[in-house]
Amino acid sequence: MLLLTVLLLVALVPLVRLTGGSIGTHAGGGGLDSGAPTAELESVEVFGTVRFSQAPVTLELGQGDDASGLRKFEFPDTEHDFEFSTSSGGCDVVLSARWPDQTAPIAIEITVEPDGVESLSRTIWAEGQVDEIIGFTWK
Repeated sequence: MLLLTVLLLVALVPLVRLTGGSIGTHAGGGGLDSGAPTAELESVEVFGTVRFSQAPVTLELGQGDDASGLRKFEFPDTEHDFEFSTSSGGCDVVLSARWPDQTAPIAIEITVEPDGVESLSRTIWAEGQVDEIIGFTWK
């Protein structure tokens, strides 16, 4: 019996060293952290373009859901480029624009080109004004 106990302890020592534990304690430590480094989300540069079939009178563009961080354009044209960083597999483009009254429906094309991912486009329509959050996702 003593010989069996000694053999069991000899086999247990290498196992304890491999798992990083110690004899008589729980290797997990009681917490949810496995000890493995957590993977941080990688930041992705996103380049984009917004195109209008008719130039708006006012234009504000932003990213995310924070309307206070919108970039205002002094003299809007029919095409504007933008860029920002995001740390997720998608982004929201915030668009606010106005046209004169009695304007025909306006086509608006928003294109985003995340670094390392194919470009994505969406087309929306507006009459007189638009206040939209346009969502894009990628893998």
